[in-house]
Amino acid sequence: MLKEFEPDASMSLYRQFGDGTHMQIRCEIKLESFRLGAICEACNNGWMSELEVHAKPLLLALSREQRALSDLTEEECGIVADVYKRQDLEMPAG
Repeated sequence: MLKEFEPDASMSLYRQFGDGTHMQIRCEIKLESFRLGAICEACNNGWMSELEVHAKPLLLALSREQRALSDLTEEECGIVADVYKRQDLEMPAG
């Protein structure tokens, strides 16, 4: 999924509040730092691949602000939450 972004892309993580304001909760990090180097072949081609297939369109749409978290179905929220848990990130409010 990182191939969808520029090589030097980075992002910060923000929490959005009900009143529309937001607060940065993580410093800016390079997206390249999310790439892991030691994943076994069975996991990489199995459950991790399946999770990426389901999560990629959702995460790209959210990151490009083409969809809002509040518009996702319960199943889609579960997929996104699973990715956030595996990355030790907090789900954005929405």
